[in-house]
Amino acid sequence: MTTALSVPQHQLTKYAAFEPTRLEVMRENMDGQSISFFDLPIVKTPSGGAPFFTIDTVGGPKPAETITGVLAFTTLHGVLWPSNDNAGGSKPILVTRDMKTARLSSPEIVTRDLNTGRITAIQGATQAMVDVLSESENLSTNTWDWNTLPYTQFGTGKNGVGKAAKEGRLAFVCTADSPLPICLRMAPSSLKAMKSILLKLDLPYYHYIWQFSIQVKESKSPGKEKYSEIVPKIIGTLAPEDAATVASSWKAPLETEWRKADVSRVVDAVSEPTEPAE
Repeated sequence: MTTALSVPQHQLTKYAAFEPTRLEVMRENMDGQSISFFDLPIVKTPSGGAPFFTIDTVGGPKPAETITGVLAFTTLHGVLWPSNDNAGGSKPILVTRDMKTARLSSPEIVTRDLNTGRITAIQGATQAMVDVLSESENLSTNTWDWNTLPYTQFGTGKNGVGKAAKEGRLAFVCTADSPLPICLRMAPSSLKAMKSILLKLDLPYYHYIWQFSIQVKESKSPGKEKYSEIVPKIIGTLAPEDAATVASSWKAPLETEWRKADVSRVVDAVSEPTEPAE
């Protein structure tokens, strides 16, 4: 059941990614160079329980208590690394762009039996992990059911906290200051709050103005470490014609680029904030 929202309607040109003059300046500065998925400014979930975001600007990194704007595109993602203590630079084993279907990050990281096609070795993985992934692979499509893997279950993460697999959500927010959408990287601790709002909306998410803030919480681990959780909130709407502009100008291109992107570059191996057990 959805709930009608009583929030004001915003003008789309208030946001830099839709302001003609700002876009023209950006085109002139780029001098014909293309812009890739990873050229977008990235803002991570703060680590160590910090109560603010850090945004890179022309004048250097600046703290921000909130990020507000049009949510042009959002998507889930997941990565399975060889171990919970994976060192930087190592290749992940599985990646998923929707947290439903997983694929090998690269076919070169595995060795297969020439007769059965089953995996017999995986670069950097233990034999136990090799056995699990070999038995659970769908050989007709060379894919895995992400949600049934043991590594995507709570309690399999480091010290029994969270999940062994790294999961998260990307939220591409068109703000008043940036001519390019900000890629807000939401850690596992923020997934539940985001899902709760998405389930209640009467219209697709890009019809709304979103505000993202930080709430500092304490983990359930023995050390009771603090972690930051991103809290989303709807503060406005767009006119139907403006929402259509968002869909064509940014949502569609971002969705296309995401299908081609290297998911392993999106998720750090070990630096995501603690994921609370359910």
